[in-house]
Amino acid sequence: MTEDNKERLNEIKQDIETLREKLTSKSKKWVIKNLSIIWAKITKQGTSFMKEFLNEAKKTAIKEGLKLMIEIGSNMIN
Repeated sequence: MTEDNKERLNEIKQDIETLREKLTSKSKKWVIKNLSIIWAKITKQGTSFMKEFLNEAKKTAIKEGLKLMIEIGSNMIN
């Protein structure tokens, strides 16, 4: 990883954090536009980085989905 790549990755991380923070307060159009920008930055890093990102995103989505299912299940029981 070069210094330039490291800077770009930090920029992508910052963009993702901004998107997370403002996800519920901004319009769908704003969210989609920023998501598209983030995806474009990720694809510029190359296919190996894109695959790694998608694998990590999948793991996170599964983990968050399981947390949600457990939370909903426990609320239904109580």
